[in-house]
Amino acid sequence: NTERLHRLVESLLDFARMEAGRKPCDLQPVDAGEFTAQVVSEFQKEAGPRGFRVELTVENADELLVQADALPLGNALWNLLDNAVKYSPGGHTIRVAVGR
Repeated sequence: NTERLHRLVESLLDFARMEAGRKPCDLQPVDAGEFTAQVVSEFQKEAGPRGFRVELTVENADELLVQADALPLGNALWNLLDNAVKYSPGGHTIRVAVGR
């Protein structure tokens, strides 16, 4: 829980810095499917012991390049996954889909 809260606080601080113009956005080409798979894999290590499983579907994996700042994007995705775990009404499978 400490690590989760630390990640959340850092994410909020980063977004506040970006909005204030103190931290510029570093847009780089990111393979959305591969990036999401990495975040999901790391998240699964935390969610698995709690009885949750994350299913990832990537459509047209070779065509999913996006311009993004990887750190805030990863934080946002992690937060969405974390919320899915916290607010799931009883199901223990989280489905993530990446596509155009």
